[in-house]
Amino acid sequence: MAQWVRMARVSALMGVTACGSDVTSGRGGIVQPPPQASSQVASVTVTPELAVLYVGDTLRLRAVTREAAGSVLTGRVVTWASTAPAAAGVSPSGLVTATATGSVIVAATSEGRSGQTSLTILR
Repeated sequence: MAQWVRMARVSALMGVTACGSDVTSGRGGIVQPPPQASSQVASVTVTPELAVLYVGDTLRLRAVTREAAGSVLTGRVVTWASTAPAAAGVSPSGLVTATATGSVIVAATSEGRSGQTSLTILR
């Protein structure tokens, strides 16, 4: 029986040292690693990349933000701008309204990075 108790103690000690992924504090609690800094936006992709609209049409654009490794980032603030608001205005949510003929570029910007789409508006 004494040999079994001794082996249990050795096994328990080995189990504690083998589980090196968790670090305990002096108070017995688990010390969590510091949180990772959130990734910055490296690119913005706007879809569709190209579209033809007619005066009076609306089109919902979509902006996807990605980090440098290519993973999609969610919850980022995106602002929209049109190069010709008289021909195609764009709302804060990316809804384009075609009001006059012409060629327009609409850009989406997040954290200093931009993506764009080209629109042609016909009568």
